[in-house]
Amino acid sequence: MSLAKPIQTNERAAILDVLRGFAIFGIFIMNLYAFSFGWAMSPEQKAALTLARFDGTTMFIQHMFFEGKFYSLFSMLFGIGFSIYLAKTDLDKNILGLFKRRLLILLGIGFLHLLLWTGDIVAFYAMLGFVLIPFRKFSNKTLLIIAACFILSPILWYSLKFWKPEIFDLSRWLYKSGEYLEAKAGYHSLNEVIKDLSGDNIFKMIKLNLIGIFWRYGDLVFQSRAFKVLGMFLIGLVIGRTQLYNKLKENKKLLWKIAAAGLVIGLPANYILASLNEIHSEEVFSMHGLKETIAYAFGVAPLALGYAAAISLLYLSPAQKIFNLLAPVGRMALTNYITHTLIGLFVFTKLGLDVTNWGPAACSIFAVAVFLLQIMLSTAWLKYFNYGPLEWIWRMLTYGHRLPILKTEIRD
Repeated sequence: MSLAKPIQTNERAAILDVLRGFAIFGIFIMNLYAFSFGWAMSPEQKAALTLARFDGTTMFIQHMFFEGKFYSLFSMLFGIGFSIYLAKTDLDKNILGLFKRRLLILLGIGFLHLLLWTGDIVAFYAMLGFVLIPFRKFSNKTLLIIAACFILSPILWYSLKFWKPEIFDLSRWLYKSGEYLEAKAGYHSLNEVIKDLSGDNIFKMIKLNLIGIFWRYGDLVFQSRAFKVLGMFLIGLVIGRTQLYNKLKENKKLLWKIAAAGLVIGLPANYILASLNEIHSEEVFSMHGLKETIAYAFGVAPLALGYAAAISLLYLSPAQKIFNLLAPVGRMALTNYITHTLIGLFVFTKLGLDVTNWGPAACSIFAVAVFLLQIMLSTAWLKYFNYGPLEWIWRMLTYGHRLPILKTEIRD
């Protein structure tokens, strides 16, 4: 029996790589503010930042058009990828075993990434990937109903936490664990934590990031992120089953409907979400928080789907050449995503440049510049190599044999 192999270059659907590249860009825009420690700055510090007069507008735009939309889009693409794996079952009965091994390796990569930055999403995706497996037995209609319930469920969960936080707020146990471990490690204020996270001692950073995992996952539980991600996983699974991405021309009417519905529903809801984000509430659970949760539930997923449909429609136009520039970044999505963290550490900590005066506006300009560079580097890399560096390692560990990395290597 021939060895199992990953999808070959000529088997890839270019539109999926384009969407991955687009998603990676949006995720980087949102993550840079976290890399810069802007979330920990006082109002006085924020007022003194470079381009500070544009930061308020930039944050509003990010909340309206970026927040949540790009990880949602990436989650949908993850679900499509799962469907592509399942399609191989006709050729390899052990494909689920390979998929589980792929997830375990991804979990390991995610954990290593967490040691550098607690904002990692890779490990979270890997864990939820195991939850996705049983859903392969459901019909498309059932999957879409469950997906809608998952995406809207944070409204219910927030309401329950608002009503009885001592029972339904599970995140508090993770937060308390983070507080306890920080105190045990000798940290008693946020300033002390930030000092070592942005310092030049990599070992102190790793120690704090290990503790920070409790804060990160407490935040993910607080946001009901698992339900949001799983909902998009399931939508992606349905899209993959129907191979909509391979039949764009035949489904133009459907794509127009998705794009229109996504924009009509998503834009007003996200305008409300962005407006609510400008109002700061000190209460953990409040009516303000419930309104944000409702706006998020009705705004984020529809707009993410609207983005995907709109780009797919544009991909059928002469603009395809422009969008194809994103494909190399998408083919190396894992490598480019992890590279963002290395760039963040180099720019915003004492391990590198120690930039401390960039706010959302300056970070966004920098993100565009970095992404343009990644387009050029990814394109150049893929002229000579079959995979990105991390994608190559991930695939070899998954399939258990060496894969040709150079395009000049003879393939089996």
